Amino acid sequence: DGWTLDAAEAVATDDRLPVNSVFDALDRLVDHSLVQVEDTHGGSRFRMLETVTQFARRLVAVDLDDQRAVRDRHARFFQSELVLFDAGGGPTTLTALGDRLVPDEENIRAAFDHLLTIDDTAAASAMLLPYLGLFERHLSMMRMCTALIDRPDVAGTRVEDRAIKVA
Repeated sequence: DGWTLDAAEAVATDDRLPVNSVFDALDRLVDHSLVQVEDTHGGSRFRMLETVTQFARRLVAVDLDDQRAVRDRHARFFQSELVLFDAGGGPTTLTALGDRLVPDEENIRAAFDHLLTIDDTAAASAMLLPYLGLFERHLSMMRMCTALIDRPDVAGTRVEDRAIKVA
């Protein structure tokens, strides 16, 4: 639930909001009670109240190109985080990164779904194996496996073999 500063910097940054302004923008939103911040063992996490989330979605929905760009950046960020988790250096790195990613399960699933929507099966497939390692046998993982098994370009691959074993 929510997001980290790293995620905000990756997803919100564009020609109107440079990366070095994201923290200040979040800070102003927190000051106006539009965003809440929670300190966790994995660092600070931000979240919007549901009414603010709905309003923000309506604003983004007006500009379909902007909406697509935001979803693309979101998907690429979480796909790269899972690939980083999969390639992790040692147990400390893996544990720390895993602890940081577990609260982002909803974001990871949304990123996976978006990658399938835009037919980037390769990127979605690259997310699956680290996701399996991170979340083990979880219901949403089963849904992800089924979605990949149904894709013709995954047939006969290592990903399909692993997804079939899990599903």
